[in-house]
Amino acid sequence: MKLMLDKDKTISTLKGAGVVFADDKTADAAFVAIESMLPTGEVFSEQEVDDKVKELREENKDRRQAFDTLAEKLTGKKRDDYDKDNRNQVILDDVNTKLTEAQTKVAAYDEKYAPMEEELKTYRTKAETGYRTEWEKLSETVTSIITVDENAKYKDRFVLPEEGKELDFEGIQKNVDTFKELKELGVPAFQVESNTPPEERKTPSKSKETNHKGRTKEEFDKWRAENQIY
Repeated sequence: MKLMLDKDKTISTLKGAGVVFADDKTADAAFVAIESMLPTGEVFSEQEVDDKVKELREENKDRRQAFDTLAEKLTGKKRDDYDKDNRNQVILDDVNTKLTEAQTKVAAYDEKYAPMEEELKTYRTKAETGYRTEWEKLSETVTSIITVDENAKYKDRFVLPEEGKELDFEGIQKNVDTFKELKELGVPAFQVESNTPPEERKTPSKSKETNHKGRTKEEFDKWRAENQIY
């Protein structure tokens, strides 16, 4: 709130204190002079001042607790482990020492491992490029395989792109790895090469053509010749 004076009460108080004014204009001028000495900004009440002091104390307490927690993590010492004399400065000196040691270790780590991280980044880039290139060759093959009814059971093992969207790298990687896994396991449907024209891609049959009690054509012809059945 702003501090304000009541004009009539102020002049009355001055007269009561023995101040004599020649006329009303002189009294008004005296009031203006007194009022000009008052602060023009907001003035806190006694209660507001007490509340503000309490708030500042709480903020200061929180900051000190935060500092003590950080200091304990860095130095391994609690606040009570230090002597009371000049305690804050000693703690601060210990913290700065530990921070300097940490910065030195970080610099040494960077010097030693930064080149390795750069090599790893290059390796990852090459690996990602390889996966993307391989998926470009395999995507048509995979699509033609899983659209066959008898291969529908493998569909959920692949990440299919949403319409109008491209697969992210994780999806591409999973698809390439899944294709290779199924091929290595000998799953017939995946025993194809990625560069085989789509019209020539056929799902291999699960068994050879058989007839007459499960014999293959070659076995049946041989049996027929041995038994002179023409």
